[in-house]
Amino acid sequence: NVRRHSVSGVGPMLYFNFVGFLAVFSFMLVLLLLLRHLLPMMAEGSDAVFMPQLIPLSQFELILTLHALLMYLLSLTAVVRWAASQDNVTRTDIQQEPHLRHYALMAQGFPKSTRSAHEVKAFFESVLGFEVEGISIAFDHSEEVEFVQERISRVIEKSDAQLGVYPAELAALEAHVGESQDGYILDCLLCSGYVFIVFSREEDREFCMRRFAEINQQMHSRQPSYQQDSDSDNEEAQALLDNRSGSSRAVLFRGKFQIGVGHAPEPCCIQWQNFLARKRAKLVRVVAMFLGSLMLVLVTGAVVFAPAVLYEMSYVDIQKPSKSQLRIALLEQAVVVVSVAVGNRLLVGALLRVTQLSAFVEKANEDCAFMVCAFFVTLLNSTAPLIVASIVAAPSTQVTRPLAVRWLFATLWTCMLVTEFAGLFSQTFTYWSVFFWARQSKNVSVREAEVAFTTTEFPFATRRVDLLHCLTLVLVMVAIDSSSLLTFCAQCLMLLYTIYVYFADKYTFSR
Repeated sequence: NVRRHSVSGVGPMLYFNFVGFLAVFSFMLVLLLLLRHLLPMMAEGSDAVFMPQLIPLSQFELILTLHALLMYLLSLTAVVRWAASQDNVTRTDIQQEPHLRHYALMAQGFPKSTRSAHEVKAFFESVLGFEVEGISIAFDHSEEVEFVQERISRVIEKSDAQLGVYPAELAALEAHVGESQDGYILDCLLCSGYVFIVFSREEDREFCMRRFAEINQQMHSRQPSYQQDSDSDNEEAQALLDNRSGSSRAVLFRGKFQIGVGHAPEPCCIQWQNFLARKRAKLVRVVAMFLGSLMLVLVTGAVVFAPAVLYEMSYVDIQKPSKSQLRIALLEQAVVVVSVAVGNRLLVGALLRVTQLSAFVEKANEDCAFMVCAFFVTLLNSTAPLIVASIVAAPSTQVTRPLAVRWLFATLWTCMLVTEFAGLFSQTFTYWSVFFWARQSKNVSVREAEVAFTTTEFPFATRRVDLLHCLTLVLVMVAIDSSSLLTFCAQCLMLLYTIYVYFADKYTFSR
């Protein structure tokens, strides 16, 4: 239904295509790793499994090299074809499906005193020479977000009661305190400088972009001469300048504000309260968040987690360690991997919150910034103990391949378990807390309960980060030691996990 009717856009389709690709990709790697485990038996022969010698021992190293090359080439081909298919889905959606951004543009440069949509509409019609469909002014309500949401909920509640969706007795339609001040608060909302223009045809939209591009080019070419002549004391030259620039003032809003026009994003991706945020401030916040997270992860990994890896490295040369030594090593490893998994969830939550506070205008840009920062931070948090331990012990010893694979496998399944448990616990706790709140409250209205019971937006960006993090850990294990049994088990676990995520997330998204 999502594919046929585009109810939720192309985003869910791309996400579930991504999860399906991970399942197919994991199945392909499982087959390749299984073949890698069978190659030594083919070279030596085995009577236990009735396998004769199929590969000469002299060519065994060449076969292993060809197998590794085949694995990398198939993986690269699969990733490139998947990326091309995702791009094809996006292009098809843009070309065939109707979108509001095909009939709208976003203009900027308006003064804060702009409040009349009729004035803005008259300005564009005078410049373009034809009638536009509509104008929408983006007001700055960053300090009145709760007020705006409450008034919108009240309007919806009144409409539901009038249409008979539920009885009026269940709606909070009584007069609110300070309702007479609503007009004063609305009059205090200033324009953010952005306006959306809606056209009836795509040709009109393209003409508007070309027209304002020409106007801006002409204004930039005239600006140096205007500044040079404006400093002149010759009154006659100044008068001639004013007459010459009189025609250009007609294309300026109120005769002095230059307007720029650009592509408009989808309305569902716009975060209206963030229009006044500066681009440099967003960049500074994101970079500071990313660097601070990396510093925290490195310090924690070096001081808290790396000693556990060094403890196991100290017993590499011991042939038969005692049971107490093994128990301490296993216990310390368990504590570290659980701490890493829980730390990943806390880091993802903190990064998501800081990214939301960075005030991105478009939700897509916010998700991209969050995904890049969260992926690298969580990956570094999972591998920092091994990296720091190998650096510290470099002169005398090193982290062996079996030790690295064992740590990564423990981190992998612990992160999967903690991620799913945290998601299930948060959903269950939220539902039952709201349920008992609604049951115990006698004055709650239908609209208030409906908002409380409405599930949160599906976390596409967070789920992508979690899956990419798990896939990267598995690929690192394959690169370290593809012949290890734990690597094969990790790939099988990744296959089962992607299948579970595909169906579980479809159920959660549909619900």
